Amino acid sequence: MTKDEALKLAFDALNDMACWQEGREVDMGFDEPYAADTSRKAITAIKEALAQPKEPDPVAWMIWCENNVPSLTFKKPSDKYVFDSLYTTPPQRKPLTNEEADGVALDVMGFAVLEKEQAKTALMLIRATEAAHGIKGD
Repeated sequence: MTKDEALKLAFDALNDMACWQEGREVDMGFDEPYAADTSRKAITAIKEALAQPKEPDPVAWMIWCENNVPSLTFKKPSDKYVFDSLYTTPPQRKPLTNEEADGVALDVMGFAVLEKEQAKTALMLIRATEAAHGIKGD
């Protein structure tokens, strides 16, 4: 059973239980809103987890040996090696943080420090470029 299948099963069970708890609390006069409330919070968390796109699994790894000589392997190397994960499709790209964007702007413009208006314009251009390439934040 995959993680998504297990989450879906838990979601269905919690949803059924929450409906039963809410009906029982109302019908039988129990003062236990905590149980239904906890179930609703868990249901919301599971919905959000299931809605997240699945990160692709690497298909191979490039191990970097001495003298920068690469070696390809299809078994995940141990953490004692320096390696890059290789994918059939690239992982989802994320927008730069404001600090990273400032660093890019400084590198491109060749200044040691950006004035406030320069930084604002550079950030606006970087965000527009990210949007044009489909790079979205969380």
